[in-house]
Amino acid sequence: MDALWAGVPVLTLGGAKAEQRAGTSLLAAVGGPVAAAGVVFSLKQYEDAAVALVLDPTRLALLRGALANRCAPSRMLPPPRS
Repeated sequence: MDALWAGVPVLTLGGAKAEQRAGTSLLAAVGGPVAAAGVVFSLKQYEDAAVALVLDPTRLALLRGALANRCAPSRMLPPPRS
């Protein structure tokens, strides 16, 4: 949750385990392109998604911007500090 609040795109390996469901739920709460880009279902997809983000700084910047816009009104994350 802290990574999302800090504007860091998060990848999570979706699945049936509690920690996998938790990561998927957090990304779903944020929604939009962040959720679509962040949930993968195999280790190969995880690796491919991580490498793709590193190699595409424009997409990474867009995801960070989407995080900033989506995290502020989220009930799952604390309100911004003044």
